[in-house]
Amino acid sequence: MKCFEDNLVKVFYYEEYKTGLGTWRGNGIGEDYKKSMSGISDLIAEKKIVGWVADISNFDVVSKENKDWVNTVWFLSVIGAGLKRLAVVIPSNIFGKMSAEEVLAKVTDQVYIKHFDNLDSARAWIKSEVMVSSYH
Repeated sequence: MKCFEDNLVKVFYYEEYKTGLGTWRGNGIGEDYKKSMSGISDLIAEKKIVGWVADISNFDVVSKENKDWVNTVWFLSVIGAGLKRLAVVIPSNIFGKMSAEEVLAKVTDQVYIKHFDNLDSARAWIKSEVMVSSYH
């Protein structure tokens, strides 16, 4: 079910698996990025989402200021809300890829993150991870 869309991200929520998907476009420079990310963290908290797919394959760089905010504020918020797994579809362009890897490297000890090169594989993995963890 589609939840919201703005100029940077289209967000979906899948109640049966307690998962979500954000499909990104553009770049992470400026306040719009924080607004989009805050909308996602609100959804994760409200719906008690445990698995998230971030499709950033068509996303470009994230500013240093926004990377710092994601690492010091956003990730703490979503992990505190119960997020356990994150599947990330990495951009093929080198600058987007480096930017994403720099952000994700700082939180791998707090949430299980796996990188993918396509959306279908990322969605299949998050679904299987959530199903397996619900039995423990």
